[in-house]
Amino acid sequence: MKSFLIFNSLLAATVSLNAATTFSDVSLTQNSASGTVAVSYATAGDPAIVTCEFLTNGVSLGEADFTRLHGDVNVKVSAGTHSFTWATAAERVTIAGTLSVKLKAWSPSTPPDYMVVDLVIPNSTVHYYVSTNALPVGGLANDVYRRHKIVMRRIPAKGVTFTMGSASNESGRNADRETRHEVTFTHDYWLGIYPLTSRQYANIIGTQPLWGYWTTNNVNDTRFVTEKMRDMRPQTNLSISSLRGTTYYTAANGGPGKDTYAWPQNGYDVLSTELIGRARTRTGVQFDLPTDAQWEFACRAGTSTPYFFGNTMVTNGGWTQANTWPDGVKAPHPVGETLANAYGLYDLYGNVLETCRDRMETGSGQPGYTMPETAVTDPSGPEFSSTRNVVQRGGAYNWANSQSRSGYRERCDFTWKGNERGVRLWAPID
Repeated sequence: MKSFLIFNSLLAATVSLNAATTFSDVSLTQNSASGTVAVSYATAGDPAIVTCEFLTNGVSLGEADFTRLHGDVNVKVSAGTHSFTWATAAERVTIAGTLSVKLKAWSPSTPPDYMVVDLVIPNSTVHYYVSTNALPVGGLANDVYRRHKIVMRRIPAKGVTFTMGSASNESGRNADRETRHEVTFTHDYWLGIYPLTSRQYANIIGTQPLWGYWTTNNVNDTRFVTEKMRDMRPQTNLSISSLRGTTYYTAANGGPGKDTYAWPQNGYDVLSTELIGRARTRTGVQFDLPTDAQWEFACRAGTSTPYFFGNTMVTNGGWTQANTWPDGVKAPHPVGETLANAYGLYDLYGNVLETCRDRMETGSGQPGYTMPETAVTDPSGPEFSSTRNVVQRGGAYNWANSQSRSGYRERCDFTWKGNERGVRLWAPID
């Protein structure tokens, strides 16, 4: 580790302003014994998310070199006086010259690209970062972001129109379910960069991880028996009933298909005792599932090919029947080992199926809202499904490549579970 020194430095401050929030009284001081830098500032105007950048002689140190920050930075603050510290001794950087700080205020409706939610400490402060390089303690290379924290990516969808569905000549295409049409969004949204893992699930529920497949089918496999590896594989056996909560009425009390916590007729209401309700209670973040259209938009990240990286599956593009463990074992993999798309999302193809909020009607010509040939805005899917089907995306570790494309859509019952069914969490932006 490099030593941290500031030679002959005059601790000066610069600020970056936006129209709704202003800074004043910015100052830096350094503890001569520890090297810790303290920053104080005041804000006026609207609440804002405040981030910082440290510079020497006017040149940024780089986001990875000032991650040991504590206090009122990378968080949402209201008007008033604030402060934070930079624990320089823990950083691997040498500074020689004039140190300055640049503060930036972000509107909560247009936040930095990444949000990190702590699952261990109930209702702890949510943090925001401009990139994964800025994440504390080593960035995404640190397993904490696959075990005890959830990293969410801002998906820049507001005002964007994209073409949903697949080309007529795409291999494996289902014509009823993948008709191309335009979809427009009016809001950005958060989406988890990984499917929810076993340890993250356990932190939310308050139990030990449900390792399932890893302990029963692979008890002698050294890749699976370690707690770390089991922790970081996707949590499976998650039905939409166990995610959002569902009461399915009979004909005698309202007719089939009238689901108490179903989308969209009951909006974002969920049962507090199920996974998403518990996640909301524990973190204060209004988690949910992505809609069908939101999932595809985020997966494609501006592309129109079968996969965001091209027309055919590639090595580490996803975990499917064709891309298994080296010895041929078909099983879920720890998250984060595939290629990431342009939005920084991993495990989009294969590994586990990802459940969406939308229902999918059954029968020829009735596969759900995503089949119209006319343009739609913020689609939410049909309000009724006679067989309680919901949309699943992305394919699974034991599915074919053709079933793991950006445009492929599958359906399943509200209550169905399985070793290949997981979830990628979604949240609204402010």
